[in-house]
Amino acid sequence: MSLAMPDTIRGDVWLADLGIAAKVRPCLVLSIPVLDVDRALVTLVPHSTSPRESRFEVKCSARFLRSGVFDAQNLITVPQVKLLRRLGKLELSELQAVEMAIRFLARTLAADMLKHNLHEWDRTLVWHAFTQMAEYEPLILERGEGCMLVDIDGHQYIDGTSSLWCNIHGHRHPRIDAAIRAQLDRVAHVTNLGSSNPTTIMLASGWLI
Repeated sequence: MSLAMPDTIRGDVWLADLGIAAKVRPCLVLSIPVLDVDRALVTLVPHSTSPRESRFEVKCSARFLRSGVFDAQNLITVPQVKLLRRLGKLELSELQAVEMAIRFLARTLAADMLKHNLHEWDRTLVWHAFTQMAEYEPLILERGEGCMLVDIDGHQYIDGTSSLWCNIHGHRHPRIDAAIRAQLDRVAHVTNLGSSNPTTIMLASGWLI
């Protein structure tokens, strides 16, 4: 004889048995109803009455809950049989606030994973000229502004070598960036071997100064 699974709807709040340590707690249902071919699991966000003022916590004022928060960092997936009793349903605005916190958490985790991968790939797959690779520690620069460069962790550096090019105007000069974008809309590059182009000719004439 099989047990009937409870019907769960995204946005519902259920009293759930989360085990010995977490005990029985109200939980917000995030997953959609399962199909016959799916495992009978449900993804929940547990409710806590002891907030830590985390940026991943969302306050909730539902009348069927004690004062507290839903913590997006505490996502958990359990068998549906762990759901004991439906308590109520969150207002759409509160559900959306929890979903926004979860998306923020996902973006944060994805960014951290990408940074880790970039460091590992740079160390193991990229050869850097004029660099002692045995001692190399990745310095990954992703943007610039004026005479400053910024790495993927947000640290700023003075570009004292002008990126080894004649970068006398600094990074992201608005007139230079606009000229590059305009040129890309026409053609990225043509050879000067046996042919020419208007930009080169006007630059040589002094008209583009």
